[in-house]
Amino acid sequence: MVTDMRKFIDGPSSYLTLPDDLKSAIEAVSYIAEALQAEKDFEALREDWQYVAMVVDRMFLWIFVVFTSLGTLGMFVDASTSHTPTDPFKP
Repeated sequence: MVTDMRKFIDGPSSYLTLPDDLKSAIEAVSYIAEALQAEKDFEALREDWQYVAMVVDRMFLWIFVVFTSLGTLGMFVDASTSHTPTDPFKP
């Protein structure tokens, strides 16, 4: 719609051109529309990155849980094979 109005703002003849007040109003409305579209695009981009961050966060949570569990099980297995001496205070 903005490009359709450009032919009236910058028309080839003075008969088709709009008054200056109307030109400035159309430019202001066009600016507001572009700013709102840019804000909408930014918001969509921000939501996409939030989703990516959530996926990466969940992935690192599962990596942490797996390594912590395996490390704990490894310590318990290592401790179960270790035997205490029969007389620990004998030189």
